[in-house]
Amino acid sequence: MFDILDQKGSTTSSYEATPKDMLKARREAKNGRNIIDVLRVNRTGEHLLRTKHAKQMNASNHYSFSYSVNYSADYIEFNFSIPKYTFGSNVIMFIDHNLDKHFSPTLSNQLYQNIERSFSLLQSYLRQFFKLEFIYDIDYKDVEVNRIDVCFNQVFRTKKDALMVLAYQKRLTKKYSREGKDGYKEYDTSLMYVTKRYSAKIYHKGSEYTVNDLKEHLKINKERGSNYFRTKYYQEFADRMLRYELTMRSPMLNYLHKRNLFRINCPHFQLYHKVYIAVENSLQKNNRISKAIGKLSGIEKDEYREKFPYEKIKSENRKIHKWVGQLIYKKTKFMLDIDDEAKAYNSMLVDYNCDKALFSKRVLNLCFEELINFINE
Repeated sequence: MFDILDQKGSTTSSYEATPKDMLKARREAKNGRNIIDVLRVNRTGEHLLRTKHAKQMNASNHYSFSYSVNYSADYIEFNFSIPKYTFGSNVIMFIDHNLDKHFSPTLSNQLYQNIERSFSLLQSYLRQFFKLEFIYDIDYKDVEVNRIDVCFNQVFRTKKDALMVLAYQKRLTKKYSREGKDGYKEYDTSLMYVTKRYSAKIYHKGSEYTVNDLKEHLKINKERGSNYFRTKYYQEFADRMLRYELTMRSPMLNYLHKRNLFRINCPHFQLYHKVYIAVENSLQKNNRISKAIGKLSGIEKDEYREKFPYEKIKSENRKIHKWVGQLIYKKTKFMLDIDDEAKAYNSMLVDYNCDKALFSKRVLNLCFEELINFINE
């Protein structure tokens, strides 16, 4: 696949590899000889790790997507916007539009209809992406989704109304947030929460379009000698818009999958999971008691222990808790297709380990549920 990519303008850099980098490179490498190509030793004896980053113009020649190459693990990572790839601008959302085959005048302006159609649209897009950019067929078992952005546009009558509501949003979020402690960030035309699992933001689309995409669109219009991008329309429409956006990373996908889909119909695993929940609640209660006792002194501690005794946890239940916890927090790769062994692993108790799960319509819908919860909040 890498040979097909246009490598013009790509940059190859090297950096000193720490012992942790070395271990990761050796662990990821497909074979030992690959390490020789990845690592170089200079005169000081330091190991250098090579990386490559580049951009490629899409088949329609209106958007360049970025990619990076990991030589040791033998994969290419792509990072791009589907609306920008398809339409040249993400002011236009990736949904059914009025000339599309599945567009419905009565349904296609409904949020839940667009959610229902999203996975089919995503599948069609990916088939087209690999066909246009790489010519030959791609095995979807080799394609991982490690991040996905989902968003909703709230459109107002005027730009003034949009900015006024954004100002109200900032006042509300400050009431419930501890700025600087919960990953909350605020800017002139946006606000954002950042956690290890996901990022959530509300921003004025018109301001973002002016800064990021407008100049590029004007440049392309000039080169083509036509109004290829309707910049005036895009700007006016985006100025009336607030966008609510969630960036879901692998840890969040894993959290949603393990909590809602993983072995939900397996009675044996569900019994173990109930034990896990019970032990987890006991541990949390005991932790609260311990913290309370830590603030007391002398006879007050004994009185508090007598009034609020620690919950006893059986040794066998602790083992079950540890085992289930390892399964729940184990890193999972979400692939566009998986084999029967992985399907079985995610459905029932089996006697082997697996680190892959299907990026399915149900997983995508869980992302949309989180988006709706964020909007409602």
